[in-house]
Amino acid sequence: TSTIATLITVDNAIKDETYTLYKVFDAKSDGSDAISYKSTWMTTSNDYFAVDSKGNITIKDAGKDPTDKTKLSDAAISWLKTQISNFTQVGDPKVASGTTVEWTGLADGYYYINTTTGSFVTIDSVRPDATVEEKNTIPSGDKSQSATKSGTYADTTLHMNIGDTVYYKYVITNGKGSDKNIKVTDTMTNGLDLQSTITVKDKEGSALVKDTDYTLTTTDHGFVLTLLEAYVKTMGTNDTVTVEYSAKINKNAVVDNATGNSNNAEFKYSGQTTEETIYVATYDFQLYKTDGKKYLPGSGFKLYDAATGGNQITVSKDDTGYYRDADGSASTQIMVESADGVNVRGLAPGKYYLEETTTPDGYNTLTKREEVTITSGATAAAQVTVVNEAGTELPSTGGIGTTIFYIIGAALVIGCAVILVSRRRIRNK
Repeated sequence: TSTIATLITVDNAIKDETYTLYKVFDAKSDGSDAISYKSTWMTTSNDYFAVDSKGNITIKDAGKDPTDKTKLSDAAISWLKTQISNFTQVGDPKVASGTTVEWTGLADGYYYINTTTGSFVTIDSVRPDATVEEKNTIPSGDKSQSATKSGTYADTTLHMNIGDTVYYKYVITNGKGSDKNIKVTDTMTNGLDLQSTITVKDKEGSALVKDTDYTLTTTDHGFVLTLLEAYVKTMGTNDTVTVEYSAKINKNAVVDNATGNSNNAEFKYSGQTTEETIYVATYDFQLYKTDGKKYLPGSGFKLYDAATGGNQITVSKDDTGYYRDADGSASTQIMVESADGVNVRGLAPGKYYLEETTTPDGYNTLTKREEVTITSGATAAAQVTVVNEAGTELPSTGGIGTTIFYIIGAALVIGCAVILVSRRRIRNK
């Protein structure tokens, strides 16, 4: 009597997933084509298997795949899954460390392999050894973002302003045989505030039902969403669920740093965990005010998006300077109050224009706006120095003014005094 399966190998095993082997029926073979099956637990016939008076087990037509009679039908496999408590487990479960899992030294039998990857199982009794393929595939997630809700979504870095809204999509694609919860944990840095509206839709665009199809918990900077097992089991292979949400860039956003403002999504299914991170960048400039030689205090500016006319970019002030604030007051000036200058942050790349609104005493107000250029990918604040020129005294009424007459008069007085002193010296000689 030869062994029907002395070795069973699972190819394309998925790392970190668990594989468990069970014996369904005992078997004996003459070493060629003759095989007999018996069972200690199946003593009567059912829809898929027949048991005769001697305990011999044979397959019924309903147990055979209609397109391939050498394989079990889906209905038979589904029924066998419900009987797993009657099977004999062979050894301990094996956690895949690579792409194959093996059991050796097996006795004759008809075997069932269960896996944590999904609902598709393997049942085999190939002689003398069996090599089977992992039938399940792992679900996946893909994260993308856009500067506008209806724009193009991608995983590339966005360059934006404080106060702007970033729109996100997270697409869950189902695997083959997926039968467990799918969990997505989205975590944003402090420079991004999660907005309240989160929608979860199926491939047809219909909304899933919260607490029935999925659960959701939120924080100020992220959420945890779980597609529930009952819903996952209804999904077909490659069916999708799309999670749409948004975040507002706040004043805590890190400037001049391509990875400072991140949104990370962790995807977890069974023993598999993957992560994807995308980024938003924002920038700043350092404003200085001089008279061409030294720091000039007492200057105020407003910021615009055009050299003339255009829209004012409102700002608010905090301990580190000024930041772009779409809801800020139009009356707020950017005041330069230190020789170290003042920082203005939270701006997207582009050209901006400073209009002087408060001028130091004795200096002329600038007649045109000063240009500021913010460069994408900058790693330090743009340096901007605005120079005010001192005013010159205007002439008084009477043409050239009285000052010149004061000077001439003073010179005449001095001259007369010199002449008088000289004459006295001559007389005294």
